[in-house]
Amino acid sequence: MRKILFLFVVVVFFYGCNKDNEDKSNDAYQIEFVNGKEYTQTFYFGSHFIYSEKNKTGTGCNIISSCNRLSFTIKDNEVGFYEICPPVDLRNEEIKLNENLDSQNFRYYLIADIHFSYPITSTLNMQLKSQWKIVIGKMEEYVYNGQIYNRLIIME
Repeated sequence: MRKILFLFVVVVFFYGCNKDNEDKSNDAYQIEFVNGKEYTQTFYFGSHFIYSEKNKTGTGCNIISSCNRLSFTIKDNEVGFYEICPPVDLRNEEIKLNENLDSQNFRYYLIADIHFSYPITSTLNMQLKSQWKIVIGKMEEYVYNGQIYNRLIIME
């Protein structure tokens, strides 16, 4: 009887240590970006801004990766702005949805998948891989290389 009990405990122990049971949801946030390589990541719209340069005023967008370790800005005078930056009507809809949201933990985000070369030095090497859409999500802390970041968890 002791052998059976011991065998049962050993099987349960090894089952509990099985790597197949680990939470894989963190894998997408643990990417080690390598210079010169291409990636496709989910990005969210961070904010828009107004700029002024050479007596000209324009608008721009801040776009942030869901892992929050990559971001870029793009101005309306740059190639690709109208293809990459989310449309104004979607941005306004996101703002309205968040104004009416009662939750402190969740909010609406505009997300899209963007293909890019690392490091992001120019929007010329970017391509929108999915249309911008509004989702509900929350920010959650995670650790990468000893530093704490906030990642976007999409609840849809």
